[in-house]
Order: sequence, then structure tokens, then C-alpha cells
Amino acid sequence: MFLAFLVILVGVFLLRQYPSTRSNVSHQKTTTTTVKPSSNSGTTDSSSPLSITSGPTWVSMGTPETITLNSAALKNQSGIEVSLEVFPKIESRSQFQFISKYGVKSLPIASSPPVDVTRLSKYSTGNPQLSFEISETSQPTTSKQSPNTSFIQIPYCSPNCAGVYPLLAVFVKNSQVIHTALTRIALESSTKVTKPLNFAMVVQAPFSGNTNNDLKSLALITADLQANPLANVTVDIPGIVLEEALSSSVPTNKSTISQLVSWAALPNHQIITSGFVPINFPRLVSSGLSGLIKQDLSEGTKFSNQLLRKNTTTPGPIVINGGLSNTSASLLANNGVSKILLGQKYFAPFNQKFSLSQPFLIEDNQNSALEVLSSDSELRSDLSAGAIPYTSANQISTDLAQIYFDQPNDISERVVSTLFRVSSPQQASNLNAALNDITSSPFVHTTDLQNAFSLIPTSSLQIGKLGNPAASRAIDVSRFKSISSDVSALDSSLGKSTLLSQAQTSLMASLASSISSSKSQQFLNSSQATISQISSMLSLAANKSFTVTSRNVKLPIAISSQLKVPFKGVLVIKSDRLSFPNGNTVPVVVSGPNTTLSIPIYAETLGIYLISAKLFTTNGKLVVAHTSIEIRSTAFSLVSIILTLGAFLILALWWIQSFRKGHRRNRRLVSESK
Repeated sequence: MFLAFLVILVGVFLLRQYPSTRSNVSHQKTTTTTVKPSSNSGTTDSSSPLSITSGPTWVSMGTPETITLNSAALKNQSGIEVSLEVFPKIESRSQFQFISKYGVKSLPIASSPPVDVTRLSKYSTGNPQLSFEISETSQPTTSKQSPNTSFIQIPYCSPNCAGVYPLLAVFVKNSQVIHTALTRIALESSTKVTKPLNFAMVVQAPFSGNTNNDLKSLALITADLQANPLANVTVDIPGIVLEEALSSSVPTNKSTISQLVSWAALPNHQIITSGFVPINFPRLVSSGLSGLIKQDLSEGTKFSNQLLRKNTTTPGPIVINGGLSNTSASLLANNGVSKILLGQKYFAPFNQKFSLSQPFLIEDNQNSALEVLSSDSELRSDLSAGAIPYTSANQISTDLAQIYFDQPNDISERVVSTLFRVSSPQQASNLNAALNDITSSPFVHTTDLQNAFSLIPTSSLQIGKLGNPAASRAIDVSRFKSISSDVSALDSSLGKSTLLSQAQTSLMASLASSISSSKSQQFLNSSQATISQISSMLSLAANKSFTVTSRNVKLPIAISSQLKVPFKGVLVIKSDRLSFPNGNTVPVVVSGPNTTLSIPIYAETLGIYLISAKLFTTNGKLVVAHTSIEIRSTAFSLVSIILTLGAFLILALWWIQSFRKGHRRNRRLVSESK
């Protein structure tokens, strides 16, 4: 009897637990299989029906936090609940990257009770906010939990709870999962972080060949820097963009320059210029244009000095675009470059377990060592993770935290870096959110690029090897050299005039690796047009005919100029039958609207002669004007007069002799007839 009663009690107990168990099993079956992020970001973006738009990155045990949900797609729907699930701590950076790309493929270690979405408080945008608290201990029964707060009890893990955890928001309706949104949180350690990871963020202003767009991008970057003064950042601005900004009279561009100068005056804020334009150095060398490396670097330094009111002669740290070859590395070293930021795919990877977090050395052909800091491509990808700034900020912040947790509180200094180019408002918003988030990180310390190299003694750095440079568009070498020769020729005649500055700028801009081939040709066309315009402002007198009555005369040649500056050139005159007593090459300085030269010529005989006249640049490489002149000579020389008189004398003697012979013959004929 007692045994039967016991069986009945157990059966009733199981029946009462069945609905709850069934619900939990169904819930886990749906949400603990592979949970893929939308796109490749690891977090749902704004184009998804449901997403996380804001939330914490750094979370402390037992501290309430809040995430904001974009649930516009749930409007006018009822019966929808949301819960949070915490997945196992990420053990390595490779696992972090895998989850970011493909989603979580494990079971959650803890979850919160579901909360009706309609009961959640609203953010200022109208989106619901879900508060949550993570703890190792269970929630005290005496506490009065708010209906919109989710309590998550994770398995006991002290003292090793600190780390990065995937966090999943799960939307359920009628016990069916209708959507999930994945993000990450970094649980803070109970002990103080004594050796945070050093992070050198390098923000690059783009050069696209469109002045307005480039200056707008520079303004966006400047606004981000102003909004995050605690972030130690290095900004790389191409010299050509600085030139455009410094020469602009637009008030907004002037304001941008003023704000940049003020920002750079603060400690650990750095502005660098890696060259006049971004250049693929190996491509330049292989095209036979290696001599332009020095020009690109010096022009970039010139405008950096102009912005910062400095007088440096050698470049500081520079960003390498497209990799390096041993030859180009030697050329950079010869021109004063000693520290470079190089994309990690352009050097041979080191055989090490963790992310590269120290500079290394590469030896060029002359055994000169360049210090190289790796630009982490995954960190750059994090900043482009999604259309919501929170997404990018969360991903790069937790990625940096994961690098830290690979070797937490390592006694040696560690530094990682990445290069991020801002060319759109979306990228600027992502950068702003990331800088704001990273500066609050307990695991990360931001530093400028110059200081990043000084953290670790050069003597302790490993030797690395260069990998294959990136492929880049071909350079139109023959046309570039031809136009470059013409520009140099005009420069030799115009001195320090600014007339050629646009042609010189366009010529260098055509080499930029950040523009297309068609854009490069447009810059070459612009440079060629400037050369043609300057040449058209000089002219020689149009074709004329001159009659000279003397064998020694001075031929007037008029040169017209519309230039506002003197032009130094060489006039070269040629003729097949005329001679030039003082030579046929005449140096000339055209300093006004009209200049007339008197060229001595010598005409030995009567006749019609053609003279060609060409005005060359000082170096004799470019003809800027030409004309032809017809000379009609009626002059008699002494020799010609003697010859003419001699001819007449001979003719007269011949006529007289012929007359006398004829007269004697006539007399004989008369005598014979008689």
C-alpha cells in the first residue's frame, strides 16, 4: 500500500514538471544550435528586423547593465518575449574570429527568464531597453527584481571568470524562436589589470582624387578626434590632402585645419604624413621610377611641417601602402625612414601561438634594419563590422580584450596596431563609437604610433621577412616620363613660379595607388593641359617675308608673351643657305609682352631663303613656340660685281672679235666676185 502511494506521488510530480521541462528543451533546441550572425559581423545590423543597437562591452559581476533593442518589426505584435543567453568563454582569438564570421556553435552556459517586450522601458528613440545582471550566485529571494531586468546566473568560475563571452538576445513567440541577435561582453577581472594591452590606432585620411570628398572625410575624422580627446591616436594625412586643405578658402576647411592643429598640440596625439600621395613603392621601383620615392616623401614632409609649424627634414613613422620589396625598403631607409606600419599580409608570418604584439625588424639589401609594426587586418575588419556603430565598437573592443586575455597581465610590453581609412559618414560613426568604447576599456591602453615603437627596445626585436607585395594597377610609364620631362623643361625656364604647381601636383597624383587607372589618366591630362596652356602664352611672329639689300643685315624676330613672370629660353634659328655670324643659338629673357631680337645674318648671293626659328626652354628639351621666315636677298657682293663685269667684258670682246671676223670674210667674198 505504501509502495503504491509512493509511485502515485512520483507520477504526479513528473506530470507537474512536464510542461516546464518541455518548454526548456524546446527553447534550448532552437537557440543552442548554430547561431549565425547577420552578414559577417557577429552582430545583427540595422537592416535586420531585430538587433542590438547599444549596450555595454565591459561588464562587472553583479553590476546591472542595459542593452537597447531595435524591435521596430515587432510593432503591434503581442506575446513576444526576449531572454538573454550567455555562451562559454572564448578561449582564443582564432575562436573569437570564427564566432564573428560564422556564429556560435555551442550550448549556452546560462540564460535569463524571458521578459515580455511590451513591459520593457523605452529608450529616447522608442526602442525597448533590457536590463540584465550577471552573477555566479543565485538571485537573493529578498531582492525585488524589476520586471524588465534579466538575472543571469553563470556556473561558478572564480577566480577565472574574466574573459570574453558571446551574449545572445533571443526573441520568442508562442515558444518558437523568431530571431536572435548576437553580441559580446568582456567580464572584468576581480583583480586590477596592471599591464594593459597597448593599442596604436592609425586613422588614415583618404585620397580619392576628388577634392571635395577628401576634405569632407578629413572633417569627419577631425570631428571624431575632437569628440574623443582621451584617445591617443595617430592620423595619417596624405600631403596632397593637406595641400588642398591649407590652400582652401572655404570656412569649414579652415576650421578643420584649426581643430587639427589644436588636437595635435595635446600629448600623445600625432599627425603623420606618409608621403605626398599613397604609393605602392614596389610598383614604383619596377616601373623605373624609384627616384620619385624621395620626392614623394619630401613633399609629404613639407606640408606636414606647414600644418604643424615644424621644420623637420626626415619623415617620422610612415604607413606603407601595398607592401615592400627589399629594394624599396633600402630606398626608404636611404631617405631617412626607420619606422613603418605594414599590413600583416605583406610579411612572412612568425611561428608563434598568439597574435603578433611587438614590432619586428626587417633587413634590406644594405643590411639597414627597419622597425616594422604589424597592421592587424582583423581589427580593421572589426571597424567595418556592420551598419550600427555599436556593432563595430563592440567587436573591436572585445577583439582587443581577447588579445589581452591570451596573455593577461604579461610582464612584457605588448602593442598591436591597425590602420583604418575613413571615407564615409558611416565609417566615421563607427570610428567615433569605437574610440569612445576603447578609451574606457580596463584591458587596453591607447598610444600613438611613435610611442608604440619606443615601448620595446630595438635590441630585443625579432628579425622578420618580407612577403609578396600587393598587386596594383600598372603605371603609364612612357606618358608619365614624357609629361614629367616637359614639366621639368618649363620649370627650368620659369624658375620658382607657381604656374607649374598644378601640373606638378597632378603629375604626382597620377601615381597614387588609391585611385583607378582612369583617374590617373585624368591627372596626366590635367598636367598636359597646364603645359599646353603655358606654352600657348608664348609666340613668335607669324610667317613673314623680308627683303634685304645688303649681304650683312640684322633680322628682327619678335616674341610675344602673356606670362606675368619672366621666361628664360633659347632661340634657335636655322637655314640651309644663310649663315649666322654670331651663331644660330641666342639666349633670351622674355620679361614683357613684347620682346624683339636682332639676329645678324649673312646672305652671300641673290635669292630666296627660308629660316626656321624655334623658342626652346632653358634646358633645350621643349619647344614652346616656332615660326618660319622668308628672306629675299637683292644684295650684290664685290665678287658678284667683278664676276658680272668680267662676264660683260668677255661678252664684249667676243662680240668685237666676231664682228671683225665677219667683216674680213665679207671683204674676201667681194674680192673674189670681182
